[in-house]
Amino acid sequence: NAPIANAKCLTCHDASAPGSGTIRNWGSCRVESGATNILSGSSSRAVKLTTPVTNISQAFLLTDSSGSSTVEQGQNHMVSGYISAANTLTLQRAGTTGQAEVSYAVVECFNNEFSVQRGEIQLASSAASNTGTITSVDTTKSIVLVNSRASIAASQQYQANVTGELTNGTTVTVRRASTATSAIANVRYEVI
Repeated sequence: NAPIANAKCLTCHDASAPGSGTIRNWGSCRVESGATNILSGSSSRAVKLTTPVTNISQAFLLTDSSGSSTVEQGQNHMVSGYISAANTLTLQRAGTTGQAEVSYAVVECFNNEFSVQRGEIQLASSAASNTGTITSVDTTKSIVLVNSRASIAASQQYQANVTGELTNGTTVTVRRASTATSAIANVRYEVI
C-alpha cells in the first residue's frame, strides 16, 4: 500500500462512525478478474468463475468490451453482462459476427459493506429513456452501474451508450441521446 501524500483530502468514513475519518475494512473483499471472448457465430458466453460467489447480493460485476476492425458494428462488440449464478457470469451481445473481446471483474465483499440489486431495462427503438423498479434504497448512499448492448447493424455504437441514475429510492432510469433511437438497447444495471 502506498502512502497518501495528503491524507486530509480523504473524506471517507465508516458508516458506523460518521466523521471518524476511518475507512471501512475492505480487507474482507475479493476480486476475480479476467478476459475472454464471445466467438464468431455466438451471441453469448458463460464464464465459469474459479471461486463461486458466496452471496450474489454482496457482489457486483464490471465489464468492458471491444472488437477488431472487422467487428465494428455496435451489435457485434458491445457486450452486457451479469452474475447469473454463484459460479457463472453471462456475457451477451446482440450480433454474432466476429469475435468480441471482453474483460471482467467480479467484486465480492463478506461483511455487509453493501447490497446489490440488479436487473435489465430495455430501450425500445423509439425510446430515449426507460425505468426499472427496485426495493427502496437511500439515494445518498447508492450508485448505479450499467452496461449495454444494441441491435444496430451499422457502426452506430452510440445507440447503446447509456447512463443510469436513481431518480428516487425505488426507480432506476436509463437514458441515451434523444437522437440515438433507431435501435433496441438492452441495459443491465446494478444498484449498489
